[in-house]
Amino acid sequence: MTDSAYNQLSISDRPCGGRHYSDVLENGSRRTLVYSYFEDLVHCDSVPTITNRYINGALLFEIIRQGNTERWRILMEDDKKVGMLYDTLGGVLQDGLSFHFNHVRDATGPLLTLFGSVSVRPEQSRVLELAAGKGYYETPRETTLDDIAAELDWPRSTVSYRLRQAEAALVEAYMSTL
Repeated sequence: MTDSAYNQLSISDRPCGGRHYSDVLENGSRRTLVYSYFEDLVHCDSVPTITNRYINGALLFEIIRQGNTERWRILMEDDKKVGMLYDTLGGVLQDGLSFHFNHVRDATGPLLTLFGSVSVRPEQSRVLELAAGKGYYETPRETTLDDIAAELDWPRSTVSYRLRQAEAALVEAYMSTL
């Protein structure tokens, strides 16, 4: 995602501030699947950030772009404040933008089951959470295995092994969904 595309996430006149990371997971002739991660967003009037203000539980966003039109599909576990979401989205739109709610209906099953059944041992989970929290998976990496090992007071080889085991469990769960 380019910086200009990131700034276009804002539906108001205020640009989004904060860190973002995007990765193209799938790129076809008619479809691109992009994973986006946002952190420390400030002053961001985007559909995801506004939705997170009002809707509790898991959220999944799908955006379909055709020409100058975007169609958003938002899957949510709880729709108690969907009216407030509707009012806020309509109230912050910049000139030239409009939106319409087409359908609100119940989902037929759980929304986020990809990693729901992944079994990761507690010591693997501990090192995985620390690695992610310290920026091990950022590009470029913000920490090293040596740093993580020092913080945990574990040998580097143990950290490396447990991290690989946790990653393998996550990859196996992902591959089983394909």
